[in-house]
Amino acid sequence: MSKWINVNDEDDCGYVDFNKELYAMPDKGNTSVDIRLTFNTDRRTCYYTISLKNDDGNTRDWQQDNHVPWAVGIAMLGDDVTVPEGWK
Repeated sequence: MSKWINVNDEDDCGYVDFNKELYAMPDKGNTSVDIRLTFNTDRRTCYYTISLKNDDGNTRDWQQDNHVPWAVGIAMLGDDVTVPEGWK
């Protein structure tokens, strides 16, 4: 399984997104199942979306905006990401 990657490193926009590949489908080219974890830093809310990404870059969301508590989102990041002290 891959590590979380920060896809928008701009804290001033109010949202910080992390992507992670959950499962690669080698028999389907570069198709993968991915998860995106979004933190709304202004409201201190968190949600994730699970998607199927195919090899031409198109993404189809299977589940959208599954809200989780802020602390659960931080825990989902694990040791892959060093979170700012103010996030804890």
